[in-house]
Amino acid sequence: MSLTRISNVQWFNPHADTGTQAVSVDADAQGLRLSDHAQADVTMDGQGLWLMPAMYDLGQHLPRAGRAASAISHELQAAWTNGFGAVCAAPDTDPLVDNPAAMEWIMQRVGHDAQPRAQLHLIGALTQGLQGTQLSNMASLQQAGCHAVGQGDGPMPEVGLLRQALRYAADLDLGVHLTPQLNTTFAGCAHDGAVASRLGLSGIPGVSETLAVAMIVALVEDTGCRVHLTRLSSAGAVTRLRQAQAAGLPITAGVSLWNLLYTDQAIADYDARFHLNPPLRDETDQRALVDGVRDGTIGVISSDHRPLGQDAKLGPFADTQAGANGIDGFIAGLVKLVHEHKLPPARLAQSTSQTPRRVIGEEPDTKDWLLIDPNQAWTMQADNVHSASRHTPWMGQSMHGALAGRITDGVCEIHQGWQGRLGV
Repeated sequence: MSLTRISNVQWFNPHADTGTQAVSVDADAQGLRLSDHAQADVTMDGQGLWLMPAMYDLGQHLPRAGRAASAISHELQAAWTNGFGAVCAAPDTDPLVDNPAAMEWIMQRVGHDAQPRAQLHLIGALTQGLQGTQLSNMASLQQAGCHAVGQGDGPMPEVGLLRQALRYAADLDLGVHLTPQLNTTFAGCAHDGAVASRLGLSGIPGVSETLAVAMIVALVEDTGCRVHLTRLSSAGAVTRLRQAQAAGLPITAGVSLWNLLYTDQAIADYDARFHLNPPLRDETDQRALVDGVRDGTIGVISSDHRPLGQDAKLGPFADTQAGANGIDGFIAGLVKLVHEHKLPPARLAQSTSQTPRRVIGEEPDTKDWLLIDPNQAWTMQADNVHSASRHTPWMGQSMHGALAGRITDGVCEIHQGWQGRLGV
């Protein structure tokens, strides 16, 4: 059994307290561990590198490319290349995941070649057709292998039906993922604030999210259902969530990396690359989100990856599609949070690996690890984007932070450009 030793590496291990000092780590088929000084077959100098678990993304949207399974496979390969070990995809794909046949169709057609790809887990539809009017057969979706149910970008059901849905899911011990958005009260394309007002854009106030969170919290208190709130964006929602968790309610939450990095100032020139859902909000909201991740109130950071079509960002801002390629550059975005002193690497490792898996009921993966160079400078260009979607705010920008290698089942693969530096 081959043994690889990596010395002088910062190991951010959410499964154990390895501290922040550089250590020597041994890797073999049994996993990773602090070096026991046995004879190693391969030795590497990991000076300046981070060692973190492969990421688990709770916030991906599969391509809506008809019944072209190759499009889904391509995005899963892109996710793997960008450091994700698994993705949990929303049900709003084509076909919609509102019945076992649709789920089985997707799973049977994805991943029958030798290309490495992120493992795919599917969230089933909470309501039929994601219309928000009639419940799906959650029991059959669970039996088919769905890890949770949700509405994706579909409308949140009215309160009576949502209560019925949460009671049904609670009886099945099935988690429910909800994006807290009121569907009929507010409509818009940007945060309701000074920037949107100056640009003449219709606004979505943060209170709309806070109201939705308050309603969901009340229903969780009533039903006992496990609920994961996706894509939080407002300070009021974080406050209400923190109160609910302090009361012992089974509610977790996630946030898109975009909302941690940027505010609505990014759209000041009608830049449709930053037309996102939920919208980028102001600095008060951003600070609350970062604080929520730092103290664990928000346990998950997701990519909110949306592979949009070529023409999705053409036209006036309000007429463009919301969303962006969230997987290419994701590691650089995490590194940016560290360089800006917003979050420590250990918290990022926790919120992109162990906590997402716990939310979905998966055991932590202890055999898939990433070697990250937080200081590697590079420029995002079309030829180094792996997703089929080129719609990313980072296109043409200088980035810092890249994947230097990966250790999977004890096999260490170092990417070109780092082999000489690591002494391989």
